[in-house]
Amino acid sequence: MLADALAMSRASFFRQLKRLTGLTPAQYLDEARFQKARRLLENREVSSVKAAAYSVGFRQVKHFSQNYKKRFGKLPSDHVE
Repeated sequence: MLADALAMSRASFFRQLKRLTGLTPAQYLDEARFQKARRLLENREVSSVKAAAYSVGFRQVKHFSQNYKKRFGKLPSDHVE
């Protein structure tokens, strides 16, 4: 949909995004979701890891937690009291 909105082919969109960010579209979206989750947790805008995961679009909290740790080097629960 985004490629269509930008009047680009899917392949051109993928190439341009990769050239500009170094990330594929899926990686770029995941990065944005993890950054938002991190902000939510650090600013205590959510009360639990589950709430953070759901608010950024993850359905499985375990999957979210594992990938959050891979991305930031610590568990999301380290932000929650």
